[in-house]
Amino acid sequence: MVTYEIVMVSMSLQALRNRYGNLQNRYGEQVVASSKEIVTRYGEQVVASSKEIVTMTYRIIVTGKSLRALKKSLR
Repeated sequence: MVTYEIVMVSMSLQALRNRYGNLQNRYGEQVVASSKEIVTRYGEQVVASSKEIVTMTYRIIVTGKSLRALKKSLR
């Protein structure tokens, strides 16, 4: 499985989790989000770990990391 890190351009993961609910409980151990859903809900761009901007499609971004590990890796 290809792993992407989800980076919110101007919203921290903590703020995203507070607004979106507990992603781990909602989706199991994976954080799954549609780039279009995030852009529509938050007006933010989603940037993959490859630094490529994910286009506004229904492409699914999946990471096997926990939110805590993901947040640490973004510091």
